[in-house]
Amino acid sequence: MPHRRAAFRRAVATLLVGVAGLFAGGCTGDDPGLRPTPGTTQSGATHTPTATPTPTFNTPAPTPGVLAALPDGVKPERPSALDEPASVDAATAVGVYFAQLVPYSQNTLDATDLASLSHAECNFCASVQQQVAEASEYHEHWTGGGLRISGVQGQEVDPGRFFAVQFAMDEGESARVSKAGTVVSSNPATRYAVDMVVLYENGRWTVRAVEFDEEPA
Repeated sequence: MPHRRAAFRRAVATLLVGVAGLFAGGCTGDDPGLRPTPGTTQSGATHTPTATPTPTFNTPAPTPGVLAALPDGVKPERPSALDEPASVDAATAVGVYFAQLVPYSQNTLDATDLASLSHAECNFCASVQQQVAEASEYHEHWTGGGLRISGVQGQEVDPGRFFAVQFAMDEGESARVSKAGTVVSSNPATRYAVDMVVLYENGRWTVRAVEFDEEPA
């Protein structure tokens, strides 16, 4: 359930008055979460492309900086960042984990872990939990909707407390189905640009706000 970007900006302003250009910059170029720029190696050293075709394999190697979508019902691995102090790397890991918990919660109707990461004032977080609760009540669930995540960036806005996290998210086709297997509703594969506010308070990480805009495929 996308919320308008203006609403997201207001949430940011409410949390930290006077911070300008929240998402104008990104991480430094050596951030390991950033997707490598075409024409560079992972370490950043330039190289000269050749005309040799890339061989095709039955099982492609993982793409650096890209997290593949998890199969239906597969729980994302809990990141060690949840037990670590505030840092940009920890904040980005928490943000990505939270995003992966959304389709998992919808597939399995178990939103326990998502709820534990949700700030009390996060509207998006509450809407996902409400959807899961309603689907459970009607004996429905979702299939598909796995997320491929790339281009993760983070920025420390309020030192040690308030972080902005951004990434691109390719959501697979999904369907809400009844107990009998009848399709109640469906959604096509969609690409989104995601902005997220991640907080670290009293030794605990939470997601305060989520905004996503649809992008061209």
